This record gives sequence, structure tokens and C-alpha cells, in this order.
Amino acid sequence: MELRQLRYFVAVADTLNFSRASESLYVSQSALSKQIADLEQELGVVLFQRDKRTVELSSAGRLLLGEAKAILLRSEKLLPILQEKQKQVQQERNIYIGVETRAEQSPQIHHLLAESVYQQRKKVPGLQAVFWCREYLELKKALLDDELDLGIFFSTEPEAGNGLESHVLYEDEMVLVYRGEQLCEQGEEKIRAFLAKRGVVLIEKEFRGMSQIMHILDELGSAPQIRFCGNGTAMKLTVESGESSAIIPKSIVQSFSNTKLHILHFQKEAAKIYLLAVWKKSRDNPLARQLVYDTAVK
Repeated sequence: MELRQLRYFVAVADTLNFSRASESLYVSQSALSKQIADLEQELGVVLFQRDKRTVELSSAGRLLLGEAKAILLRSEKLLPILQEKQKQVQQERNIYIGVETRAEQSPQIHHLLAESVYQQRKKVPGLQAVFWCREYLELKKALLDDELDLGIFFSTEPEAGNGLESHVLYEDEMVLVYRGEQLCEQGEEKIRAFLAKRGVVLIEKEFRGMSQIMHILDELGSAPQIRFCGNGTAMKLTVESGESSAIIPKSIVQSFSNTKLHILHFQKEAAKIYLLAVWKKSRDNPLARQLVYDTAVK
């Protein structure tokens, strides 16, 4: 016995007219009659007394009518419950990940995240990861507003603070990258002389990176000429063409296509930088937590 058969039976019982019932159900009268006949055969009773002019419920039909309506009502109530449960299950399989614009330039980030999500998808069928890239302040606000499960960004400190939990994915350093004759010595005097000659290119509106770079230059005692560009691509081209140098995380140097580039290490505390995975303390997503520990460089 199927719910469809009960629905057809109730439609005929309420109208006592096969033609009107078939119209209300948007099925042919012959298909409706067959379903009723199949139901009668399955139950072993006659549900309707019929002649050429009238249709009447039999005693068995009257008994079934109340039960059939109750069953159909329960099924209608069950559907939204099941749909809500399915929605909840799907939500538990979604993870929203934000990557800071500066950090997304790192090939290592791409590899680590993609591989970790891929491995998680094997364990959690139907897992859907939604990625988006934003500047740091927008990313942090989205975490605090519960719009993101996980944020990936660079920080000069190993902890995020302000209601956020964090895990260090890997430690990095800010380095000077340039194209040209490789310096044999990397002492502070040599670096200051190089910067005075070549200058530094910075990305506009990347205030956190800019702040750390200025701190490094202050400790170094250097005040080079500074040129600004609009984005990471423009910065790469400026450096790869040999026009200027840049101070960026060492991991991002891997995204530069030119193999003739060189790097200089500042060997200063101010040059330390950490790639953090960050999530809101009160937003506990087990998938995010597992992804963090899978992503961390061992």
C-alpha cells in the first residue's frame, strides 16, 4: 500500500465521483480507477459500491477513510521535519573558508588547503567547501559575525586574540626579493646600500603588510624610495623586470615565475611572520577544526 493510493482513495471518497477526483489529482480517470482497484485487491476488500450512476463508500471504505486521512496528515507533517533534518545535515557538511588576499598568493596555501579539503571529502561525503578572498579586516569581521568557519591569514603574532582561536600553520619570514646581480654578503650595510639604490615596491591599501615592512626598515635604519602598485600581479612584474625590490613572505616568492630572482634575509625579529588558521571560539565546526590540523605543516 502506497501513500499515493491512499491519496487517490481519499479524493474519490470525498467527492464520490471518479471524474472529479481524477481532475483534482491531475491524472486520467483510467489510471485512478486502476490504483483504486489495486488497493482493493491488496487489502482484499471492496472500498466502493458502484453502479453506472452512483458511487458509495462500502463499510470497509468508511473504516479506511478515517485511517487514511490520519496517515496522510502524519506524512504531511513528517515531510518538513525530514526536510529540516536534511538541511541541518547539509549545513554540517558545509565549511566556509576565507583567505586573506595577501596569503592567497602563496602556492603553499593553495596546495595545503586543496589537499586537506580533498582528504576531508573522502571522510565526509557531500562536503562542500566555499572559498573567498578578502582583506584582513573584512575577513576578521566575517569570522566574528559568524559568516565564516575558518580564516587563513598572515600575522606578526602567533595568536589572533579578540574572541578568536588560532593555530599556526607554519612560520615564515619577510624577505627582500629582487632581480639582478646576487649579493655575496648579506650584512645590514650591504642591504641598506642595495635598498638605497633599488628602492621598494609596496601594494596600496595592504596596510598590515606595509606596517611590518616599515618596522623592518626602521630597525634596519633604511629609508629607501618607495613605489606603490595596485595589486600583487603588478608588484611581481615590477620586481621580475628588475625595476625595484619587494619585501614579502618567503613562501610567496614561490609564486614568482622568474627563476633569476634572489632573496636577502633580514635576520631580525621584526621580519618574523606566521600563517594562522583562525576561527571564532563560540563557533564550533568540527570540520573546520579537523581541517586546521590536517593543513598545518608537520
